Order: sequence, then C-alpha cells, then structure tokens
Amino acid sequence: MKKPVQKIGTFILVGFLIIWLFVSVIPFNGDKTKVIENKAKKEVYEPPFTHEANLSIFNQRDSLISQVRIELADNDQEISYGMMYRKKLDDDAGMLFMMPDEIERSFWMKNTYIPLDIIFVNSKDEIVSIQTHAKPLTETPIPSGLPASQVLEVNAGFSDRFGLEEGYYVKLEKL
Repeated sequence: MKKPVQKIGTFILVGFLIIWLFVSVIPFNGDKTKVIENKAKKEVYEPPFTHEANLSIFNQRDSLISQVRIELADNDQEISYGMMYRKKLDDDAGMLFMMPDEIERSFWMKNTYIPLDIIFVNSKDEIVSIQTHAKPLTETPIPSGLPASQVLEVNAGFSDRFGLEEGYYVKLEKL
C-alpha cells in the first residue's frame, strides 16, 4: 500500500508532464499558430522588372527589327538568379545577361515559370544562337553552341514574331 505522500508526488509529477506536453508540443491559439500558418504558405518573392537599358536588334542590312526594354544581369548574384520566380514578362521586355568572358554557355529553366526564347550574343554583338520556346521549370541544359558573352531572355515566340536569325546584331543603350 502506497503512502499518501507518494500518491501526491506521483500525482504532481503526472500533472507537470501533462502541462509540459501542452505548453511545448501542442500549439496554442497565439503567435505560435500564426508562425506555423505562415510557414505552410511558403510564399515566394517575385522580383519586379527594373528597366535599366534599351536593346535594339538589327538585321544584316542595318534595318531595325525590334526594341526591347532591358533589365540587366551584370553581377554574379543577378546572373545566378536571372528570371527565376517571375510569373510575367511584358512582350517588349527582357533580361540581358552580361558575362565577364566569351565562352560556350548553357542555361536552364530551374524555378523559371515563363516560357522563354534564349538568344546568345557574342562580344561583337552578333546573335550566334537562338533557342526558342524553352520549357519552364526544367533543368535541361540549353546550350549556346558557340561562344557568347551576352544572353538575352525574352518571352517565348519573340524570335519567331520578329523573324530573328543568327547574324543579326544588337545595340545596348543604358539609361
């Protein structure tokens, strides 16, 4: 037979365990619930378009084919991030990646929601390769095939709409 003091001690110990369970394991309707709800939403930041330059595209006869409002990616962070997480791009807008060297390039569409045309440009500002209708959210490499120092990303269909061809050239005017 247990002594009354032992019964009280056991009762107190069980009580503390129950309280600890409620306080530390089971969320309550307070700030902790809000934190859990926000984590569940997992909202991704969509960067806004920043108009930093204009890019003119010309054919071999020096006729203007199109003009594009450009956001520049000219440092390692911007080049790595590129068009990721964007859900829209105006028809007359694009991103121009300015690389520090001219080598064969390969891009992918990881975390990129918009189908794109990817236009590779060499250091002489000539279009050397056009990859149309890149599929969103894939990690399949999209190669330049030839050395490029700039890469223009625009909405899929842009190249077809303006009849872009290898050998056309671009001219960048920063704002």
